[in-house]
Amino acid sequence: MALILDISEDKLPDLHVQIVKGLAQHLTLFDHDKELLVLNTTEDRDAILELLEYDALTTEEINLLLLPPDSELYLSFSDYGFISKAERHYLYEHLVSIFRFSEQSAPLAEATNALLQMQEHLIAYYLIDSVPYYAVDRQFIELIEGIAIAYKCSVLFKQ
Repeated sequence: MALILDISEDKLPDLHVQIVKGLAQHLTLFDHDKELLVLNTTEDRDAILELLEYDALTTEEINLLLLPPDSELYLSFSDYGFISKAERHYLYEHLVSIFRFSEQSAPLAEATNALLQMQEHLIAYYLIDSVPYYAVDRQFIELIEGIAIAYKCSVLFKQ
């Protein structure tokens, strides 16, 4: 989870530094990038919101997906996520969907061919417990499923 701070462009550099330093006195930020604060818990969020009330700053809460550090990022990644000051890779959860190939899928050659066709739509690729996962734009779920079917494969999307 993250909070986006609504800071005007002319105040952004100075005010952002002041806010991050001020928050660091009260809690540990997991990560941050410009006007976006990445949080560990809802308690951290509540504490930050309480502290920001005094500065009369408005915020917007969003959910992020933290990718493993060795993730492969494709050209469109910056449209769907960002790399933080701490060099962590995040995707905006509301924009993406994550899928993997089903274990009952067709032979590896068919899945490989399907993946080649899907390549231009991929945002990121990563492994968890040796299982490959792929991120795509939410609007492409049906397209990815259609490509898999065409190659006699099946994909499973995370909920």
